[in-house]
Amino acid sequence: MKKIVYSILLLGIISCDKQNSFFPNEINNNQKKLYQINDTRFFVPKMDTFIQNNSTFFTKKDSLSGIYFNETVGNFNRITNFIKQTNKKNKVDTYPIRFSNLNGMYYFERNEKYEQLTLSFGNDTIISSIIATYKIDDNKLKENILNIIKSSSYDINYPIDYGKRFNFELDNRKSNFKFKEFNSNSIIYSTQKLVTSENPFFVDKIYVNQYKNKNLEELIDSSLNNFSPENYTIEIVEKNNTILNNIPAIHYKLKGIAKLNDYNTKKSLSKTVEIDYFFIENRDTQYSIRIDIYDNRKNNSLEANQLIKDITFN
Repeated sequence: MKKIVYSILLLGIISCDKQNSFFPNEINNNQKKLYQINDTRFFVPKMDTFIQNNSTFFTKKDSLSGIYFNETVGNFNRITNFIKQTNKKNKVDTYPIRFSNLNGMYYFERNEKYEQLTLSFGNDTIISSIIATYKIDDNKLKENILNIIKSSSYDINYPIDYGKRFNFELDNRKSNFKFKEFNSNSIIYSTQKLVTSENPFFVDKIYVNQYKNKNLEELIDSSLNNFSPENYTIEIVEKNNTILNNIPAIHYKLKGIAKLNDYNTKKSLSKTVEIDYFFIENRDTQYSIRIDIYDNRKNNSLEANQLIKDITFN
């Protein structure tokens, strides 16, 4: 399956040479000669040597190499110091940059075969990033990718109708999960507004993720194995088949401990967590629904599970 495997680059990271001449201090391009990536605020030049899959662009000769454009709800200013401290701990140099009039940073990580460039930027409501992966010895591709990023742009004020992307409806109007926020392929329903919550990681929430033509078994495997040991000590305690509004679904229940290094107090926080995962395939569309409940809040757990039982698929 074609995808950029970023996780492999977190293994065996080697510090890169200290230099900061890869990008100018500020990248601020006119969008008129660029092409918008559908349903995003990113504008990019033509990339004829890449194969596009939504907001990911793969090279034709190597499906692990390419560029991924992502935007998500969050407070970039809150995570800046945490990223810098983590990079410093891993002996990775972090460089400041302004991208389309937004504060940002970029850094390089590598293993034996691949190098990954991460450029992140945003404000107090959104976190955006460009992540590029390429073979260490492919200097031509690296130069091409750097030039693409230098020529790209981002318009934080561009209006996006996220709702039109999704083929499902969840009626949360009378629910404690009243806040509704969007990521590139998911809607998050939460009991607190994530961008202003002191610790959004520990907020009870429901993620509904939607994919097109994705292998369901691979989706299940990647979802259940996507818990960082630094943040979770967790295990599967139940698996069964169920029905969500007349659609068959596979259900997994996980229980354990979630851990967080608080950005503000720098203290380590831990809470019990119960996660319900539901996986659904409806024609050519696949869904993963994830419910995160902390501190054994049973009322929220019951309400969240009842909400998704009434989900409708278009």
